[in-house]
Amino acid sequence: GIKSCFYLGEVVSIGVLFVDEKFRNKGLGRDLLCKVENEARIMGAKLAHLYAFDQTKDFYLNHGYEIFAVLENCPKAGHKCYYLKKNLMSCEKELEMHDAIILNSQRVIKHDASPDEQYL
Repeated sequence: GIKSCFYLGEVVSIGVLFVDEKFRNKGLGRDLLCKVENEARIMGAKLAHLYAFDQTKDFYLNHGYEIFAVLENCPKAGHKCYYLKKNLMSCEKELEMHDAIILNSQRVIKHDASPDEQYL
């Protein structure tokens, strides 16, 4: 699931993004994040921000977020809390790529069709 908050007419804050361990590495986190970002864009958001800890920061970095601050020894000694942001106005290429991924995942192969008719 994902929990976010849209505020000041231009910003979305992502508070929680969680995918149960048995469903991870299937693109669900990516899809949830993209859905929130796209809905925020439609509402006029120009910026997304969130915080993440050591074990999840790379997920967000891989999805176009950049670190703008780090809180040392949080939530405990030796760990870090990362504050990340993403400019939602410069993501058109990412949106096109995400739309292509969704389209490809929705294709159904017809096994008894000719090669030209194989994809719906």
